[in-house]
Amino acid sequence: MARFAYKYGLTMAVGSLSAFFHDPGCRESFYVAREENPNGIILASVSCGTPVGLVREGVSILEASAVQVHLNTA
Repeated sequence: MARFAYKYGLTMAVGSLSAFFHDPGCRESFYVAREENPNGIILASVSCGTPVGLVREGVSILEASAVQVHLNTA
């Protein structure tokens, strides 16, 4: 998906940072977005309950361009 976004100049949102922080084994799947699209717009996706410190950390680590907040309604 990152290559497709790069090729067509599209914005890409990564999966929820909850997975990034809770499962170190999946982190490479997040890093690849910036590796494959070094100058593109990458969104860090977070739930509305994510602490601000973790949001900032995730944005910094992923070199995200912006934050996308997702709401899971139950």
